[in-house]
Amino acid sequence: MTDPAAVTLTPAERAICAKIAAEITEHPERWTQGVIARSGFNFGTSADDPTAVCWCAYGFIVRSFPGDDSAERITDAFEMSIGRSIVDFNDWREREPSEVAAVFAKLAEAPQS
Repeated sequence: MTDPAAVTLTPAERAICAKIAAEITEHPERWTQGVIARSGFNFGTSADDPTAVCWCAYGFIVRSFPGDDSAERITDAFEMSIGRSIVDFNDWREREPSEVAAVFAKLAEAPQS
């Protein structure tokens, strides 16, 4: 696992990571696996779909930065900090929402660019 201190994010990116960590911690039911996002009917959907009610780790990032390079940088930082694909980490069947939130919280503390 790479030290999150080695990852450089902008203040806005760090703030989004903190917001995502808080949302998953306070509302673990908003986190999902197997798809980028789910609707209220439990169907897979896109991260920016207004009917989405829960998101995977990557979905939270995409939802926060639609069409922005920040999504790619945060994804790269997430993967560097865990040493594997964000999808593999998120979708491991024994993964808990608190573990995903913890990675985002560490990224929120990463140095600024």
